[in-house]
Amino acid sequence: MKLVVDKKLVNNAYEVMLEIQDITPEDKEQIHDFGEQTFNIGGKLTEIKDVVKETGFIEKPKVEVVKVPKTEMKEVEVTNPETQEVTKEMQEVPVLDAEGKQVIEDVTKPVLDEKGQPVMVKTPTYETVQEEVLVADLGNIYRKFPSEFPIKRTFTALEFGDKAEKVALGYVGLIQKEAERIVTELGKKVDSFTGSTEIQL
Repeated sequence: MKLVVDKKLVNNAYEVMLEIQDITPEDKEQIHDFGEQTFNIGGKLTEIKDVVKETGFIEKPKVEVVKVPKTEMKEVEVTNPETQEVTKEMQEVPVLDAEGKQVIEDVTKPVLDEKGQPVMVKTPTYETVQEEVLVADLGNIYRKFPSEFPIKRTFTALEFGDKAEKVALGYVGLIQKEAERIVTELGKKVDSFTGSTEIQL
């Protein structure tokens, strides 16, 4: 026994035809013994996606950017006015650009409150986790397996928007899992009841 899935695009509608073929005598006997199975041709179509979640927060000092004249420590010659002795010492001097103007730079500094304490701000923290998210809820629609096959389902842009093709392809996988589940469960069933017993009286 096999499930045949035919897919067709017609007028921007994605058609999926489900048909059961090659039912063997053994399959027929199993179905005859245990009855037809219930096949869900609907269900919830999901996918695994990366989802960004807020995990908490951390506290950091609030900062601001201010413009200040740029300086540097440099060794300069200093002349003693009384003795005219020249010595060298390190001094903070302006940094000049090519035009001789003092360079102005951006400096990040903490913001202080009225008491001179740093103002703290809460910054959210995030992590990326994988989650199963719903793509489409196709409802639970039950059919007898295999007598109520073939079955056709159509997925349109009117109903699913730009996800119509994605839903149609996902639906094929959904149906395959359901068919495999039914065949597996049916194969596990064994008729241990049928037969005759001779009782010597």
